Amino acid sequence: MRRAKYVSIPAGYRRAAIQPSPGRGEVVRSVVSETWDQLMEIYRGFVAWSSAYADENVDYLQEPKQRREQVSRCLSEFSDYYAPRAVWLDLRTCKAIEEFIETSQSLYSEFADEIRDRGYSRRVKVNMAERVSTELGPLKREAVSSLQAELRES
Repeated sequence: MRRAKYVSIPAGYRRAAIQPSPGRGEVVRSVVSETWDQLMEIYRGFVAWSSAYADENVDYLQEPKQRREQVSRCLSEFSDYYAPRAVWLDLRTCKAIEEFIETSQSLYSEFADEIRDRGYSRRVKVNMAERVSTELGPLKREAVSSLQAELRES
């Protein structure tokens, strides 16, 4: 008498049977929420880096460097987070976010070069603050608006 051959079910299928994967709406809400948080963190980092009031802090000589590093870290983390999750977002939202990322990276490079060349003077800080509010602010608002639309639709 022949014995029946045992067929193993792959672990991924066993888990799916026990814990069904989340629905599209749930995944989109999660991605939108995390994307929104990270966008805001980048923008706040730029605002803090360009703050004209940084001089009032005790460790103001090291602060611009720490703030620059924070912006760099946030940009890097956001790029790593966003790229594989863009498939969950609408094309309009992706374009707004990618434009925000490109402008953020460009401003970061320009600010770092300007600080290296001219120092972290009050004039440099004022220029940085103006550019953040005029160039990055509208892009942030557009990206947030697109993310809000995504939440309403999901």
